[in-house]
Amino acid sequence: MSIKSFLEENHYIDFSSPIIVKKTKSLFYGVDDDITRAKIAYEYVRDEVPHTFDIQSDTITAKASDVLIHNTGICHAKANLLAALLRSQNIPTGFCFQHLTLSDDDSLGYCVHCHNAIFLENKWIKVDARGNTNGIDAQFSLTEPVLAFSNRINYDEYSWEGIYSKPHIDTMLMLEKADSLQDVIDNIPDYILERTGCYYINSGLLTQVIQIKKPTEVLCMKYDKKAYPLGMISAVIYYAHVFLGQALWKEYNPITTDISSLTAKGAPNANLLQVFTLIYGICFTLFVIGMLVKAIKEYHLITKIGYAVFLIMAIVSVIGYALFPLTGDKTEMSFQNMMHIVVTVIVVFTTLISLYLIAVGYLKKEKIILLGRVVLLAAVLITVFGALNPIGMANNWNILGLTERMVIFTLQAFVFYLSFMYTFKIKEIQKFARDKK
Repeated sequence: MSIKSFLEENHYIDFSSPIIVKKTKSLFYGVDDDITRAKIAYEYVRDEVPHTFDIQSDTITAKASDVLIHNTGICHAKANLLAALLRSQNIPTGFCFQHLTLSDDDSLGYCVHCHNAIFLENKWIKVDARGNTNGIDAQFSLTEPVLAFSNRINYDEYSWEGIYSKPHIDTMLMLEKADSLQDVIDNIPDYILERTGCYYINSGLLTQVIQIKKPTEVLCMKYDKKAYPLGMISAVIYYAHVFLGQALWKEYNPITTDISSLTAKGAPNANLLQVFTLIYGICFTLFVIGMLVKAIKEYHLITKIGYAVFLIMAIVSVIGYALFPLTGDKTEMSFQNMMHIVVTVIVVFTTLISLYLIAVGYLKKEKIILLGRVVLLAAVLITVFGALNPIGMANNWNILGLTERMVIFTLQAFVFYLSFMYTFKIKEIQKFARDKK
């Protein structure tokens, strides 16, 4: 492989397109040196082709020719146009990528930002044709790069090593599917999954890329989006196991008897119901892991801690109740029943701590007010309903089953709602956050 890979035409860098051929003739008329051509092309794309975000356009482009036709594009699309203009003049041009916040801070998460590298005078220079608006002052420089954005150490911002010969394919596919600017905001990738067949130059060597730059990204790659629906599934399964257990056990009194008795040793249909709780536990834990991944990628520390504690609760609940189910005689303080109580105490406290932390994170840091209020409401209700247990026991009300259902059904309703919002209403969540800024 040689530097010729940075001169190739492809679907997105379509410099044979008639509109690009026509533009190159007008741009470079009478110009016979590569540096001048590169500067003219760069300043044209930077200054004459508005960034889609800046003009709030719902016209989404990806191919270089489409950027020229519609006269707009995000950074990736504008980089395609600059590459097409220069490659048509036999000037090697590549792509560089940064991990940047999507807004001024990290409240909306991160994205992959793209700019170009141009091979001039036997060296690569980096340029960013994103557009000089809102205080940005990117320039064409043969010495030190003057880019649109510098990586800020107080955020998870960094540059991927190397100069790539092809556009970021995941972003290209996203742009081709997007129908609006909001679609781009909601779905723009925040990582680079490098693929075999993409090449980059680093330290003067041309190398075939076959690995992912950041190992931590392997865990995070789109896992959270795949996990979101599992919360709804887990909640439905939990409700199903409770109501099915009650229906199959004729003598069972849901007002006086706790839910754990349905799967206690010796209880009717315990084996069947334990299958439900196993599936519930798996789905619920995977859902919470997905939410923690989302928090790690995009949210502030307090929200991350909240979801980390929520995951601890999920793991303790799933493993603890599986290892220490109640025995038939609940009044017997056996080791197993004692451990069941210990697990319950841990689950209760970690649930409350996690929900209050997440509520504060959403309300104060992420500015996702709607979700923050729902989380806070769930936390308060669980606190109040939970307090009814000792009050009822002290007054011999014999309503343990009722109060426990009020607590757990509130939690499951919250999990279902959270899962539903992140699965189907993620655009509304992010728009609500932006509107509150």
